[in-house]
Amino acid sequence: MDQIDRATYSVSSVAFILLSVGILLAYRSPATGYELSIYTETTMVYWIGFALSLVVATHILLSKNLNKYLGGTLGGFAVASLLLLPIIRGYHHVGATDAMSHWGTVQDILQAGEILEWRYPALHVGTAIWALITGGSANTMLYMLAVVYGLVFPIFVFLSVRRLEPRKQNAKYIALLSGLLFLPINQLGVRIEAHPTSQAVLFLPVILFATILYYKNLRSRSSVLIVLLVWFYIYLHPQQAANLVLLLGLLSVSLIILDKRVSTEFINTHNHHHFPTLVTGILFWLLMSGREFFVNKLELSVERIISFTGRGIETVEGRASSVDAVGGSVGEIFVKLFLIASIFCGLYVVNVLLIGWSVKRTKRTIPYFELSLTIGVLGVVGMVFFYLAGGISDQFARHLGFVMVVVTILGSLSLARLYSLLQSKLGSRSVQSVFFIFFVCCLALSMPVIHSSSFIYKGSGHVPESHVSGYDTAFEYYDVDQPIVYARSAAFRYASVTTDSSSGIERRLIDYHEDEIGPAPIHFDNQSIHTNENPLYVGVVGSDIARDAELYNGFKFSYDDFAYLENHPDINKVVTNGQFKLYQTPGDQDTESGASNASRPGTSNFSNTTGDNFEQIGPNSSAPTDEESTDSADDDTTTTESDTSDDSDEDTSEAADGLPIEPDATDDEDSSASTEDEAESTDTSSTESTETDSGDPSEPDAEEPPEIGDDGSEPSVEDDSESDTEEIPGPDENDSSEANVEDDGGDNDDDETSETDDGDASADDADGGDNESAGADPTPPI
Repeated sequence: MDQIDRATYSVSSVAFILLSVGILLAYRSPATGYELSIYTETTMVYWIGFALSLVVATHILLSKNLNKYLGGTLGGFAVASLLLLPIIRGYHHVGATDAMSHWGTVQDILQAGEILEWRYPALHVGTAIWALITGGSANTMLYMLAVVYGLVFPIFVFLSVRRLEPRKQNAKYIALLSGLLFLPINQLGVRIEAHPTSQAVLFLPVILFATILYYKNLRSRSSVLIVLLVWFYIYLHPQQAANLVLLLGLLSVSLIILDKRVSTEFINTHNHHHFPTLVTGILFWLLMSGREFFVNKLELSVERIISFTGRGIETVEGRASSVDAVGGSVGEIFVKLFLIASIFCGLYVVNVLLIGWSVKRTKRTIPYFELSLTIGVLGVVGMVFFYLAGGISDQFARHLGFVMVVVTILGSLSLARLYSLLQSKLGSRSVQSVFFIFFVCCLALSMPVIHSSSFIYKGSGHVPESHVSGYDTAFEYYDVDQPIVYARSAAFRYASVTTDSSSGIERRLIDYHEDEIGPAPIHFDNQSIHTNENPLYVGVVGSDIARDAELYNGFKFSYDDFAYLENHPDINKVVTNGQFKLYQTPGDQDTESGASNASRPGTSNFSNTTGDNFEQIGPNSSAPTDEESTDSADDDTTTTESDTSDDSDEDTSEAADGLPIEPDATDDEDSSASTEDEAESTDTSSTESTETDSGDPSEPDAEEPPEIGDDGSEPSVEDDSESDTEEIPGPDENDSSEANVEDDGGDNDDDETSETDDGDASADDADGGDNESAGADPTPPI
């Protein structure tokens, strides 16, 4: 062992120890409230150890004589710690849109003891089983399974390339590094959280590996494996299973064409050579043809693609203008999300050219399966463009994730060939240095996209326990005839995990959302929501203030807007626990009792946790003096100083959540209502507003943001003396300009009405639908 090798192993030991210490420190400093970015809120010691581990692992994997197992272990340990970081930091739940609905579905299965929802049973049943075995909570097991699927991806990319190119030893290590880039994750349609379409995309290399084994003359060993894996994959997510049918179908067609033009021992038209395609197609038809929801979604998708409306392009353009409005740019977003993916797509093209050159030069060295796989994925590439142009814009990102799985494998093969070609001309050390720099740069750009953050103009998917417990208390006494409007975090998502389906609360809140009553109008109807003739509740969680007022600079809701809710004498504060606040507007004050289905102005339908009714100070009650309100604020409130000011850096940049990248309150894979013109529609359908007096006391003089504290304690009923007179300062912003931006009510998984796809959710969302697109149509595809 020479001196350089000793130094490498010594640095590896230091990196491992430093990363371990960083993990321990991160564990000992858990999140106490909503965190806008897990990257900026985690101790620097962890990030130093993480970066050093990846750099050392890359060097070892590309070097000639060093222990590759050490490099793989160190790199895998670092990436696994990153995927598990939300658990390490004590996050209660990850994913504020679809993932919430899937959490609710798992809870229903655990309570009922049977499968109640057959849309994506693989994820739900698997989570329920592990929750029963380990005794862990459903939300924790959901995220743990998402991490397992994430770790499966680089492992099977490595194994697949090793089978396809066994002669080049460096190919499999290049593939491992390529897999650690997680190119399918784009935070638009694929992410690490409970999101069936994301889990299906990241599980795809397992199916491809089994298929490669079959075509590499291991049929007896892989046939049963293919049947079982395909059956599981269809139940994991049918849309991605449909992509698999398309991929394998074109693969078989290309093999038949090659057989006609090139006679070899490897390929011929015997039926058993198309066994994977036949099994996948038959199983898919048998399992899916009788499922009405799938057939309906498929018909709708085909109809939209045929109509070629172009609405998808318009939606993307609208999101681009939204990013520009908050200080970002389309070019910046492209670099952060798609630059590395674009490089690998270029490598895919290079690989096609290399194979074409091989075909032209000699027929004996043609990598037939690789060539067929290259052709097969083109069908799914076509789906990306059709979905984008056909008006189902947010769906394209899910198909793009599928494509990037295949591109990662083929791009790795292309890199391995380039490595060998350059090695013969430049020498081993020079090529190693070039590839080392390349992969370090790729890792530096890819790792900040693993988790949603302000780096890509999105908030995190963090859902603190205080958000859930706050809504839990609110729903206990909620009158379903009064809507709960929200800035970004959809109330029906919380209902899915805190209420029983028999209560009807979730269904009712979904109805409000579909009717465009749920999403609050921009700037709360220019701070006149209290004049709405019908009484309604307004739910605000800490993430709303952190994202809108801070990250998006008041683009849709400013500090002044949230202070307006806190201070206006006609708006009652009903429940608060520091990270959650529920307000109530009185409704039409010309009628004696208000709306027949609502509480009278000045009173609340809620009671405290002991069951005693309490009265809120409202328009018909005299407000306390400033001195009295100050005293009561000191004695009664449970709010503490907000962490949101520190969270804005979440990843390394500032911008807007729910914009081109972030899904809306309802990001479900299979259902989301259109939010294309949400900025205007919410202003008209959510409230009927009247002009407010220019001297309205609701306008705050404050200079600091409203306090949304870290307290995760049980919500308490607030005395309205505080909410009527307490001044909650905030920067003097004038955000009245109405920008046409996609609403971000929440996150969607999987797929859906979710965070980047925060669109409007439909009934499917409540069922654990997986819609992750903002601005998706009311009944999106599969």
